Amino acid sequence: MVVGSSWHRRELWFVITRCSCLCTIDPWHSFPPRWSSDFMTAPAPDDRCHFNGLGFAPDSRCLATALGETDAPAGRRSNRRHGGTVTI
Repeated sequence: MVVGSSWHRRELWFVITRCSCLCTIDPWHSFPPRWSSDFMTAPAPDDRCHFNGLGFAPDSRCLATALGETDAPAGRRSNRRHGGTVTI
């Protein structure tokens, strides 16, 4: 599920919530993963941290909102009420 998008350096970036990563459009691949937070080991289709928003800082650092800082499959569910975060 794509829940957010942003233009950055003439590329459209978007959130792939299920795979817990930010991606761009590529003519040879569906959505190549371009960024994930340090707490993620690798993109996987199990909605680990539930990224749900993105943006870019003036210095081009990527900013993303998530429901939790977790690398466990569906791990963000255990702390729904207080687990929201902004990650760089």
